[in-house]
Amino acid sequence: MERESGQFSASKRNKGLTTFEKLSNQTALAASEHFIQSIPKYPGKYKGKGIVICAGGVRLFTSAWVCINMLRKLDCQLPIQLWYLGEREMDGQMKALVKPLGVQCVDALEMSKKVPSRILNGWELKAYALLHNPFEEVLLLDADNVPVVNPEFLFETRQYKETGAIFWPDLGRLQRERMIWKLCGVAYRDEPEFESGQILVNKEKCWKPLKLAMWYNEHSDFYFQHIHGDKETFHLAFRKLGKDYAMPPHRVILNSGVMYQHCFDGKVIFQHRNGPKWSYHNDNPKLPGFRFEDECFEFVRQLKEKWDGAIGIDFSGKSEKLKSVIQRLTSQIYEYRRVGYGQRPISFLNNGKIGVGQAGCEQLWDAHEDGENVWLEISSEQAKTCRLKLDGDGIWRGQWLVHEKMKVELFPAHESGDAIKNFNSRQGVEAAGKSQSCFYYDTMNGQRIIVGRMLGSYWLAAKEDDKGMSEHIMRDGFWESWITLWMVRNVKPGTVCIDAGANYGYFTFLLARLGCKVVAVEANPEIIPFLEKSVELNNCEKQVKVIHAAASAKRGKVKLNLKESTLNSTVIDIPTQQSYEVKAIALDSLREKAGFVKMDIEGAEESAWQGMKKLKGNCVTLMEFVPDHYKERGRLFFDAMNETHHISYVDFSGNEQPLSSHDFFLRDTEPFRMLVLRVREK
Repeated sequence: MERESGQFSASKRNKGLTTFEKLSNQTALAASEHFIQSIPKYPGKYKGKGIVICAGGVRLFTSAWVCINMLRKLDCQLPIQLWYLGEREMDGQMKALVKPLGVQCVDALEMSKKVPSRILNGWELKAYALLHNPFEEVLLLDADNVPVVNPEFLFETRQYKETGAIFWPDLGRLQRERMIWKLCGVAYRDEPEFESGQILVNKEKCWKPLKLAMWYNEHSDFYFQHIHGDKETFHLAFRKLGKDYAMPPHRVILNSGVMYQHCFDGKVIFQHRNGPKWSYHNDNPKLPGFRFEDECFEFVRQLKEKWDGAIGIDFSGKSEKLKSVIQRLTSQIYEYRRVGYGQRPISFLNNGKIGVGQAGCEQLWDAHEDGENVWLEISSEQAKTCRLKLDGDGIWRGQWLVHEKMKVELFPAHESGDAIKNFNSRQGVEAAGKSQSCFYYDTMNGQRIIVGRMLGSYWLAAKEDDKGMSEHIMRDGFWESWITLWMVRNVKPGTVCIDAGANYGYFTFLLARLGCKVVAVEANPEIIPFLEKSVELNNCEKQVKVIHAAASAKRGKVKLNLKESTLNSTVIDIPTQQSYEVKAIALDSLREKAGFVKMDIEGAEESAWQGMKKLKGNCVTLMEFVPDHYKERGRLFFDAMNETHHISYVDFSGNEQPLSSHDFFLRDTEPFRMLVLRVREK
């Protein structure tokens, strides 16, 4: 019995031809005619009109982005489906990008589990998607096709209504002597080949030829030896079954790699850019006569702002053994040595993308196991670049599969993840940060961000143009080295910590790397996504909890004012162009009973101190104190703290120095101090 896809089973009529065997010149015609007899009636389950685009992978997704945006710019309101082949061709971020444009993404590999296809690759996908999409009337567009008018009118043309199909001409014609005529049992016709960059069909009227075209594509290992790709499978299927179709009488024009297709009145309606496709990673050439070119360049620019041009991978389904390997790969920097060609640092992100060290041939990665062996694959957007095996000494070894095919080694760079616990000087902190400083660009919520390596131990995401932090993240790899050193010396592993005024989380993730559990309290709503991004990048979901709130005396609301050119914020009344009303909490209300609190909240320290009546009696507090924030009240606040706590400050060598109210307000020349408050013994 044949499956719905029409594969040909063994029988007395077709000797020796089984379902999964290749066709041959001797069996192809009989097999196809047997299939034709088995085509079921039109099922009647398809409804409405829509557009289908096949566009998996970075290259075609970029082109599809341009095509879809142009359709919407031309006021095309038809629903659009974007078809692709598996998770390596499209990830959640890509789907989220096109969703606001009214686009549904369809994984053909998932659908093929229910509706199988003997072969399903790039060309075959077009016939598969054309047949199995939910629309009854379908405009199939290649991803690299750019319409110049709203194509909805084509559904109302006389030629389409009469035949149920419009195809457009290609440059060539199938010659009389081509074997394909005989193999398909079709009499020779002197007529244009099909150019399948655009196809319009009514599935009810064209059901049988569409099924036959799909069958030809399922046997592409045979038919594609005689024709170029999918396009002539439609031509031959329609002619084989005697089904009429319409074709505009105007020749396709080829200019600079673009095929210009016309309507029946001779006006250009499609620009099929099948030569110089739209590229994310490379420059796009300007082409003479290409309409809406500036708009297309703008669409590409917008895509680059929203997306990093790489496809992520979901590792959640991997085995426990591989998850352990993946955790090690994503938690540190590696040296990537191409033997005889140099080496550079490289990092592996937990979404399957390359971070630091990304290049044209190194954009994606994945891990697999084969028996006892574990393999690492590094790929470009189009092909595998190298395959490496994890050896017993912890070094990955293999070679490039393309170009020079040189040997490759991958080994951990000097990691300070444990070394940070042994810092003994400010200079040591700074040297560790600078020696392993590196960063890469990523995208988040449609904006380009930076992700930098801090102290060679953890990642920190930040706004690219934040003048307060971005340079330090990109250039230095550390922040406030004297405070870093003090924390390393004074906060013990296992301590529950509160980082009030966490900002981007430099100290949050330092404490996490020291083995602490951390509650990061941050009031600025613009910073919260960066904190959450860094939690994910550092695999700290079990160690770090992010709370969007301002630390205050009690629960309620406070006005938060943003400082200019930075995402620092304050409750102090300052000239500002932007402010937020945010939730306020008392730190005593947190469930976590902290042994250490770091507080840097730009003038709100006094209020927050009042909100930790219970907490402050059981923890060490590190507090930024700026006398100018408090003016005359500062002495009173300081004296109030001094009654219950020993107060010292952290000097620029990372050591604690004693401090009294008199010294602090009358002799100190520093604009701020980081105070250390320890409970006085009763």
